Amino acid sequence: MLSIYKGEITSAEMDATNKFFNYKCPYTGRDLTTAINNRLSGIPDSSIAIDHIVPQNKEYCGLNVYGNLVWVDSKANGRKGKKDYKEFLLTDTVIASTATPVEIQNRIDKIEAFQLASGYDASVISKTISPILSKHYEDIQTMQVETAAKIAKAAKL
Repeated sequence: MLSIYKGEITSAEMDATNKFFNYKCPYTGRDLTTAINNRLSGIPDSSIAIDHIVPQNKEYCGLNVYGNLVWVDSKANGRKGKKDYKEFLLTDTVIASTATPVEIQNRIDKIEAFQLASGYDASVISKTISPILSKHYEDIQTMQVETAAKIAKAAKL
């Protein structure tokens, strides 16, 4: 929902993203041209997925906006899970078996250059949003405990 305030990604921005990465998966380097064109034409293609470079979770606070969304190889996306791009690229054994350390670092550098060019500053977003989300998460946890206690008490009546 926070992405709404920043402005969700447009088709022109997604096209710019595809061009920036030369229609390749930023993680694996796999050519995604055909798969992207299939999806954009309405043809199902499960070999790709849209991924948040910086995950949408309490720790990283990635947003659903330009600078954080990319088409990726779906198998790589499944392995990435909730890791951020750097942790994933530096620890994934499949990528390590197909790319040299220099190639992996080049992929990290390319992703960071993309985020810089797009104006997406993950560190500022995380530092700003994470404390707010943590506070609300704590409040929700407290409300759940209080509500459970009220329900338990009411059930005994």
